[in-house]
Amino acid sequence: MHLRWIGLTLVVLLAAMLIAGVIGIGAVQRRAIAAPSINLTMGAYHLRAFATHTPNCRIPGNQPGNSFCSSNSIYSTDEYYVVWLLNRSRRGNVTFEEARRLAVFRLNPPNP
Repeated sequence: MHLRWIGLTLVVLLAAMLIAGVIGIGAVQRRAIAAPSINLTMGAYHLRAFATHTPNCRIPGNQPGNSFCSSNSIYSTDEYYVVWLLNRSRRGNVTFEEARRLAVFRLNPPNP
């Protein structure tokens, strides 16, 4: 009986988190709330999330020294919110960084 309540509680919490995530993504996409910039490092992994005009670039376009992915690039004028997971590893004396895009969605244009 105790195990049943724990299972039910977990299912309800997971459903609430899923609903909150969907509502949060919708609010960011419609610009009801500002898109958060996330820069989190955990060991060799680095999680980055930001709004950009160049969704294929793992570095924000406004970062200094990033001429390839600048906001003046020939990419779309649409703005996107992207989430990247970067994994830094070493092979001998060379450091590699593998990037995996976890999510991307287009932000609606701001209302005048």
